[in-house]
Amino acid sequence: MKKFLSSLLALAMIISIVGCAGPKPEDTVSAFLDSFINGNFEEANKYMTDSDEAFYSLEDLMNENPSAYEAMMTAYEKMTYSILNSTVDGDKAQVETKITAPGLGTIFKEANMEAINIFLSKMFSEDSNEDFDENYANELLNSIIIEKLTSDTIPMITKTITINLVKEDGTWLIENEYYIYEAISGDLTDQDELDDLDDLDQSDDLDEPVDDGEDSNE
Repeated sequence: MKKFLSSLLALAMIISIVGCAGPKPEDTVSAFLDSFINGNFEEANKYMTDSDEAFYSLEDLMNENPSAYEAMMTAYEKMTYSILNSTVDGDKAQVETKITAPGLGTIFKEANMEAINIFLSKMFSEDSNEDFDENYANELLNSIIIEKLTSDTIPMITKTITINLVKEDGTWLIENEYYIYEAISGDLTDQDELDDLDDLDQSDDLDEPVDDGEDSNE
């Protein structure tokens, strides 16, 4: 009887140990954030629910602008994080996480302003023979952004957020919420797409007279 009870107790301990060694929500959060630090942006999607609608798709950037993609990877090597606390309630969990990420919001705002100033300055310069079209504006803005992304003094934004997770088929997944994107992108929230450079492409407006609707002969 004693041997039976001892064996039963040992079996219960093994089951308990195996159960504790199962996947944890903080492991998913760590793997998700490590994907950014390691430059595996697309891999981050697999740790999220609705991964087909996730924010973190840079495939187009990688294919169309390899230099900008490499600069983004360089910037995210500086990203850090720490997991402060985690709670589990059945198939739901919350992980409080402190994230320090490249300040893309600041970078893009500064780059836009610098590009506009350079664009206008050169456009009105008597010594310039360049064509100030949309391609020129795109290349100018792109070069400024790459320079800022690879700078040793890149601005970093720190945020503490609570990441919600849900267990699906035994795997913890991060719920796809916008504030996670804000934290990881360094407040890149209200920026226009990089290929929509209306602020820089002002040559047509400057060349054409303004029609105020009145007849000058009246």
